[in-house]
Amino acid sequence: MRFWEKFGEVMVLIMTICTIPIMLLNVFGGIISGIWLAILGEWNIILLSIVLFFASTFTISIALMPSMLLIAPAAVLLQRGNKLWLFFGALNLLYTFVVIIIWCMWILNTYVNAANDRSLLPILIWSYGTALGPWLYFASKERDNSSTMFTTFIVALSYIVAMIMMWFGVSIQNVIVTFTAIVLVSGIFQLLALFPAMMRK
Repeated sequence: MRFWEKFGEVMVLIMTICTIPIMLLNVFGGIISGIWLAILGEWNIILLSIVLFFASTFTISIALMPSMLLIAPAAVLLQRGNKLWLFFGALNLLYTFVVIIIWCMWILNTYVNAANDRSLLPILIWSYGTALGPWLYFASKERDNSSTMFTTFIVALSYIVAMIMMWFGVSIQNVIVTFTAIVLVSGIFQLLALFPAMMRK
């Protein structure tokens, strides 16, 4: 238990340090990059973002529907006191992460392919809002769910890392591997950190 207490303290410290730049990007990133792209005449990427803004929440909701097949047996097993519910819970979390990874990396790859040397930086910043927007919306509906908030924070941080890597010319393949590794490893630590409390249920 001592290890997980220390781990929790470290994670809180990391989240505190990283919260300010993430908040600044959430608030000002879209405004600054949007004006920047408009000045550059990148109307195609702006229009694409508007379409995705309206379609993303519905599309991702459909993609997440199969997770109900995992949540239902997990809830039944939990009520019966069967520890097998942890297996279905872990699978549900893994499936959610896979959807997150596919969506975010598809957005990043699509936007970067539309960029040139002049527009790469504003397009990278602009893509953040499109990639994270749906997940921030879902998280706003579950503010009392620490797991959801932590996952959203990790995804935001991972995407910022991916943006920086793309800016420095790292290949999209390596960026995808890095983003996937950060998200999945954080998910594993999240499960391990919650495991003692879940076992008591």
